[in-house]
Amino acid sequence: MVRLVTSDNVEFVVDKEVVERSTLIKDFASEDVGESIPLANVSSVVIEYCEHYRGEPLPSADADQTSRRITDISAWDQDFITNMIRGKTHDEICRLFNIVHDFTPEEEAQINKENEWAEDR
Repeated sequence: MVRLVTSDNVEFVVDKEVVERSTLIKDFASEDVGESIPLANVSSVVIEYCEHYRGEPLPSADADQTSRRITDISAWDQDFITNMIRGKTHDEICRLFNIVHDFTPEEEAQINKENEWAEDR
């Protein structure tokens, strides 16, 4: 068993099967520290996701993941992501997914103009 502490300060005790779902977590957990392993860049939702998919076959390195369409995403995954972002602002979602904005003010204004139709009114 491995004890993990996520970036949102949630502690999990998980087995090897859960750890192996994420290469990043697996790399951290391979070091025998004998205590809780802090995961500065991993939120608790990642561990929950890994726990949900415990026992599922790991994707092969050759798998062409870029060809997946939105309809290929399981209902559980869709609900998981939906619940993560529901009620959050644009900035909160960007922080949650560690998205950095590198648009110029002009580019951002153009994007906002093109997507006015999607805004709540």
